Amino acid sequence: MNRRDFVRALALAPIAGATACSMSGGTSTVDLTQIAGDVADITAGLTALAATPAIQAALSPATLQTLTTALSEAKAMAAQISGATTAVALPTAQGWVQTLANDVSTMLALVNAVPGLPPQVSSVVTAIQTLLPLVEVAVSLASTAAVAATPMTPTQAREILQNLK
Repeated sequence: MNRRDFVRALALAPIAGATACSMSGGTSTVDLTQIAGDVADITAGLTALAATPAIQAALSPATLQTLTTALSEAKAMAAQISGATTAVALPTAQGWVQTLANDVSTMLALVNAVPGLPPQVSSVVTAIQTLLPLVEVAVSLASTAAVAATPMTPTQAREILQNLK
């Protein structure tokens, strides 16, 4: 194990236990307050990508509308997640996060298809790709192995995305 893998493993250790799932009356629930910050950071990154002049100039009106629709849906899911003040049934939380993940996937596919984007755009894309698996792990949609495979640490990703707010 090299130093980077070791540091990443240390950074991810709390995530393995961070899945805030519990049982309430025979129903699995999840406390979404633990992931609300990461979801807000992801949404800030998506918003910044959608507002990037080079991306707006490169996309056709129809493709730009697809991007805008995906952003609106991602923001709606982020609002659902951040507005959850009590434990939410696990299937509900999973549905919200899956919708968010689908919207992120749509947006990133459109952004990545634009040639010659500035390096800052790549950093934002990588940061989003780093945090999304954390959110998925929290609602049992992904394993911690998905998080370990990310190209930057969660702390680095959060710093990049929080600087966009």
